[in-house]
Amino acid sequence: MGGPQALLELLGSLPGSFPLPILIAQHITIGFADGLAEWLDASVPLPVRIGRAGETVGRGVWLAPDDAHMLLDRGGTLALRKGTPSDRNVPSGDVLLGSLAATLGRDAVAVVLTGMGRDGAEGTAAVRAAGGLTIAQDEATSVIYGMPRAAAERGVDRVLSLTDIGTELCSLTLRKAER
Repeated sequence: MGGPQALLELLGSLPGSFPLPILIAQHITIGFADGLAEWLDASVPLPVRIGRAGETVGRGVWLAPDDAHMLLDRGGTLALRKGTPSDRNVPSGDVLLGSLAATLGRDAVAVVLTGMGRDGAEGTAAVRAAGGLTIAQDEATSVIYGMPRAAAERGVDRVLSLTDIGTELCSLTLRKAER
């Protein structure tokens, strides 16, 4: 399963009551992010929307727009930054995850799913250095093992199947509730 299908499976495995916000940087052709958000919103238990600058995140899924980087600012609000000609990927997993490391520290969770290239590896390393949890999808369930492999090579806490990632995220919320 490629990116959108992997997102569908992962987000579909989470209950509608999943309490943590999920921020996603999906590599997608310009003009298709709104359709992806609508499709996921109609297909999974959690609400899915395109992230907008200044929005406060809460329960649900925020998908980066297809023409900007999405970041989390202190205070839990989203910021958008236009890409530059030198950016390989817009939106970028590295940019998003780097912002999570900076704002959430040990409370950040980075997950890198199937995809081509190395985007997400640097951001995952930043989350891990900040004490957060890092997960890469395993090779067996990845259509393209480029991005998860690059993240795993930089060091992740867990390499899991797509199914097990959903289970891990649900158990993480239970552990947080017990604190």
